[in-house]
Amino acid sequence: LGGPGHIVFLGLLIAGISLAGGIAGFLPSWLMWFGIVVASLAELSFFTLILYPAAFLLPAARVLGMAWMICVGARLPKSRRGYRGESLRPADGASPLPAHS
Repeated sequence: LGGPGHIVFLGLLIAGISLAGGIAGFLPSWLMWFGIVVASLAELSFFTLILYPAAFLLPAARVLGMAWMICVGARLPKSRRGYRGESLRPADGASPLPAHS
């Protein structure tokens, strides 16, 4: 269970980051879709437990997943500004958190 278990949860991580980063606009669409494809391969690697020929999905998903993580690490913004350049702070300069009484 070690290999398939690791890769299945890696696929869930990649899918979550791909969808959240792509929908929020922090990742380009090609990187989001590449992450979804890699996550799909990783989830299909679960069939290694049933069919031995599916074992080729384990190293494929592992290598592509690590390459995807490197690309995401290079493409994510370095500050709190969004991918498209908009600021995440309120326009009027007010604090986004309510004041404590």
